[in-house]
Amino acid sequence: MGARPHGPRLPRLRAFPVMSRTLGPVKVLVEDPDLAAEIPVAERTQAVEAAVALGGTLPLSGIDLGTPPPRLTEPGGLGVLVLDGLASVELAAEGRQQRELLGPGDLVRPWLGLQSEVGWVGSVGFQPLTAVRVAILDRAFTARCAPWPEIASALVERLVLRTRRLALQTLIARLPRAEDRVERTLWLYAERWGRVTPTGVVPELPVSHEALGAMVGLRRPSTTSAITRLREGGRLRRQGDTWLLPHRAPAPDLTADSGAL
Repeated sequence: MGARPHGPRLPRLRAFPVMSRTLGPVKVLVEDPDLAAEIPVAERTQAVEAAVALGGTLPLSGIDLGTPPPRLTEPGGLGVLVLDGLASVELAAEGRQQRELLGPGDLVRPWLGLQSEVGWVGSVGFQPLTAVRVAILDRAFTARCAPWPEIASALVERLVLRTRRLALQTLIARLPRAEDRVERTLWLYAERWGRVTPTGVVPELPVSHEALGAMVGLRRPSTTSAITRLREGGRLRRQGDTWLLPHRAPAPDLTADSGAL
């Protein structure tokens, strides 16, 4: 594990100017070329021209992703694809919170909750953490892309990988030492969005101690204490407004009994 300077990866986070929040056409396969990786080369130009969706920077004018208009929820649509920026999905239940970070390449349906299946689960929230640009993959988009099932297949693969990351995050949250939970979570997201520097890896995560703790099952004071211990041990440094993971620490045993919290 660890950020890699080479090899296949999802689109990197990149800075972009504040854009109009009105909807406009987006060439999805230009913005996210990995979705076209399995399309035969001879068909890619045609696929690129067909795979056009409406998109823009959140919040989108006239569209609330929490309670979307019928066009977004009609059968046949895929959801909202994150093109740039970071957002979090928060699940609240039993007075506790669980958060998941989302970034470029992630497909989400922010309006979809668990209340119909689990009555005691609270709200599900979607919160942009930076400027977030999205494409709306509605039924019309799906119909235009029907000749190229490779696009839907690539999106399904990402959803499967997302469930794997969530399972790993759950295992990390069971580690007995709070500092191991925080460090491994930072490495987990540095794998996707880390910036490699000569002195270490910078996980570009604009999250508070409270939000980071919600990812690993810790209260804010415990998260702050864990970060302090990591810094004292040289396993985490502050570099300007970001964190720096200076080296690879020994990986903890994720199968170990977590014991009492």
